[in-house]
Amino acid sequence: MNFIEQCQKNLRNVKKDELETLYESLYPENTCAIYIDGEPGGRSLQGLKIGTNDLGLLFEKIKINCVDGSHSPGRNIVEIFRNLEKVYDKCNYLCVSGSGSSITPYKNLIELTDKHTLNNTSLHLITSCPDSPMGKIIQEYNGNIIKLEGRKSKTNNGIDYIKEGILEDKFELETAELASIITRGILEEIEPESFYDYYRSNLKELNNTRDLIKNLKKTSEYELFLGYLYNPAKNFFSCGQGVSNEVVKMNNTRMGHVRPLTVKRIGLEPSPDLGSGANRNVVVGESNIRNMDKNSVLLGVSQSGTGIIEKHLKDAKKVGAERFLITKYGKVEEGINELRLDSENFYVDTCYFLSSTLMDLGYKLVKEGIDIDESVLRAIHVNDKIQK
Repeated sequence: MNFIEQCQKNLRNVKKDELETLYESLYPENTCAIYIDGEPGGRSLQGLKIGTNDLGLLFEKIKINCVDGSHSPGRNIVEIFRNLEKVYDKCNYLCVSGSGSSITPYKNLIELTDKHTLNNTSLHLITSCPDSPMGKIIQEYNGNIIKLEGRKSKTNNGIDYIKEGILEDKFELETAELASIITRGILEEIEPESFYDYYRSNLKELNNTRDLIKNLKKTSEYELFLGYLYNPAKNFFSCGQGVSNEVVKMNNTRMGHVRPLTVKRIGLEPSPDLGSGANRNVVVGESNIRNMDKNSVLLGVSQSGTGIIEKHLKDAKKVGAERFLITKYGKVEEGINELRLDSENFYVDTCYFLSSTLMDLGYKLVKEGIDIDESVLRAIHVNDKIQK
């Protein structure tokens, strides 16, 4: 069973009553507010944001706020919900935390339940650990827990470890997929009583995702892209706009966990003190980044291939950087390596593709004798958090 099929199986195992409760609560019969919570900068939160992005199209009925967003209707979680409850018929606190103990949402949930009397607000938690600290609070206040299985084993190493993804890839991508299907159901006005069948039917589309990615990986452009990821001397820059920017940020986080291991190919150890090459994995537009040069690779993600990404691709050309573009509709000019993904669920499927690409990088490193397991990756993950 390949990685996407593992995700598909876990998504099929979501309990019907948990899923229906969440969907009915988010379904905007009149007006509905949704506050999305999670660990800022974390891949789980980014996955949830990517999956729910199109709910913004229903701006007349649905108001969405996020823990890492601006223009919030309050200065803290309590004030936010007091204000939302005055305006919207129903409000939802929707949180994602694989462990159920992520620092920021845990503090928010405690503050919300301790200092605010929930009126028309429902609590929802997407997690792998229902009996976690956050799970216990949700249960105490009659909230809803959606259990998504993540990694089964953290003790495997090498190829056996990577088969389940890098760190918590499965949970993070399953979160994006789950949220995406819920979003499509709401946009298509699927009634709550019909949603479970709709959900199960949509999960079959992951077979198409698997095949699209398999075919994309047969191209020369993909081999070139993987080769650059494997090269410890290359600096990687990523760019996108809107939801595409969330996709590249989600991927950049994981790239920063795997690419540093490539320095072992030249006899070095991963270290935050290495200021270039495999340690230079950045998102264009973030603060404190250096300029691209001829030793750089730019990865762009854009369904349309238009917008600010066109400027970034032109800037990369001026300095002689290698350029790649993941797109569905975009017209790709000569000199740009095209990674075309003709998917109806472009953004989430791009997340699957990029995560599986870093798994391929891991396989190459293991075959060269480089150890990869939970402890190795967690050590880099900790360094990454400290640097931020």
